[in-house]
Amino acid sequence: MQEQAEAVVATGSGHFNHLADIAFLTVYFPHNVVAHINVNWLSPVKVRTTLIGGRDKMLVWNDLDADEKIKVYDKA
Repeated sequence: MQEQAEAVVATGSGHFNHLADIAFLTVYFPHNVVAHINVNWLSPVKVRTTLIGGRDKMLVWNDLDADEKIKVYDKA
């Protein structure tokens, strides 16, 4: 994205050795664009998924899916 973020809301917590190991971030951009980021360094389940929603279609990118890394869905 070429636009700068207008605001960032971040919450984190430490469950092991008082170091932050889980975080939830929301980033607000111009033109009603919002990004949500959830990270957890201790999770035994690794999920790397990006969802981009538009007016007509949605794109899902899953880095861990060997067969279909990118899927496109109609919103209807």
